[in-house]
Amino acid sequence: MQTPYNAQSSVLTTSGGQNSKLNVTTTTVVKALPGRICRLVFNAASTSAPAVYDYTATTGFAASNLVWAGGTTTAAQTVVDLEFPCSKGIVVVPGGATVAVSYI
Repeated sequence: MQTPYNAQSSVLTTSGGQNSKLNVTTTTVVKALPGRICRLVFNAASTSAPAVYDYTATTGFAASNLVWAGGTTTAAQTVVDLEFPCSKGIVVVPGGATVAVSYI
């Protein structure tokens, strides 16, 4: 797995992320390179189970790529703090919700 570095070649240790993807409403490749999923913020409740995968495409991921799976419904204003390294990429399945994602 590649370790995320900043411009000065220092290992990134920021808590909470350095990048964001807002208004995620469909299965989305947030990052197609190794990185770290930091937080999910549910701005609207989910209607099916949301999930995060260590993968690089919106199709073809499997249980072996699963990083996190939410319950059948996740309430609005829920914040999920993951801080989890992903060796391939970051794919977010919002489960019918509107989600904001922070990542490195």
